[in-house]
Amino acid sequence: MKVSNIILICSDAQLKAFQVRFTDVNLHAFPSFEAVPQDLWKKAQALIDCSLHISKENMAFYAGEMDGVVLLNGVANNVLQAYNAIKDGKAYFATMNLWPSFLELAKAEISIPLEKHQHSIQQFFESFNWPFEKVACRVGLVTPRVIAMIINEACYTVQEGTAGMKDIDLAMKLGTNYPFGPFEWANRIGIENVYGTLEAMYADTQEERYKICPLLKTYFLRNEVFPI
Repeated sequence: MKVSNIILICSDAQLKAFQVRFTDVNLHAFPSFEAVPQDLWKKAQALIDCSLHISKENMAFYAGEMDGVVLLNGVANNVLQAYNAIKDGKAYFATMNLWPSFLELAKAEISIPLEKHQHSIQQFFESFNWPFEKVACRVGLVTPRVIAMIINEACYTVQEGTAGMKDIDLAMKLGTNYPFGPFEWANRIGIENVYGTLEAMYADTQEERYKICPLLKTYFLRNEVFPI
């Protein structure tokens, strides 16, 4: 089935990236789940929810109301919390790296929790000539998990007085050929997204390596960017 109507729950910046990706498609963008008109759920053939946190109740609603592809932000959401609803619903689910600034990448990073959904998800991406890489169905996926940990470790380095933010950014770009230093990257992604991803990974695994550095928590609580 040709996808002609897509519901987007996203920011203005994410909408711009989707407008480049999806041409000749009616995009219905809203800032939150609650803002989507009730009659639109039956008309849309796909949904992309970029929300950092999505309740299992909302996931169950998508499973029952959507008759098409549902892509959820996988950086901080455990889609298996709503496994029974997803298993028995009409929608085809995948999670995806929907961090701001990562939608512009040529290849998508996705996980598909149910084998029976694989074909429909693959058809969706192929219909838009959107290459993708499949990873395990875990909170944080792969790229967000690694980058969030790098940013968190860089915060510990600053907190301990080993080096300043600008020096660490420069060293990482020159020494590892990263496109951005960890603090520059955090500002581009949004500190709230980095914080939320680490928080979700720690809740999921209880592993010490995901514990949030107090310096990162301070900037998150103050709603400030790193001064670089």
